[in-house]
Amino acid sequence: EVDAGGDTHLSTCQGIPGTGYYTANPSITLDLTDMVDPDFRDFEVRLNSSCDTTLLIRDAEGNWYFDDDSGPGLNSRLRISNLAALNGQVSIWVGTYGSDTCDDVDVRIRVRDD
Repeated sequence: EVDAGGDTHLSTCQGIPGTGYYTANPSITLDLTDMVDPDFRDFEVRLNSSCDTTLLIRDAEGNWYFDDDSGPGLNSRLRISNLAALNGQVSIWVGTYGSDTCDDVDVRIRVRDD
C-alpha cells in the first residue's frame, strides 16, 4: 500500500504525458532483470483505491506510460508489453486526478505469462 497524490501537477513536467497530482519522488522503484523471457507476455501495475487514482511509469529506457481509469471504477491500470525496456530501474508514481491526497492505495504488480 502507498499514499497517492502530491503537490505537483503533471502539466508542469515538460515532456511527460497525462494529468494528475504527484510527488517528485516515485512511490515505488524496482530494479528488474531477465524480463525478456519467452514465457512472459506483459508487465502489469494495477491500483485499487476508493479515490480517483492516476498512474505514471518510467521504464529503464526512459519511456513514459500514463493511465487514468483503465482499471475498475476510477482506478488505474497499465500493461507494458515491451519487456526489454524494463530491464533496469523502473519507477512508478501513484497520483490522484484531483489535488486531494489518498492513503492506503493497494498496488499490485505482476508479470503476466502465457
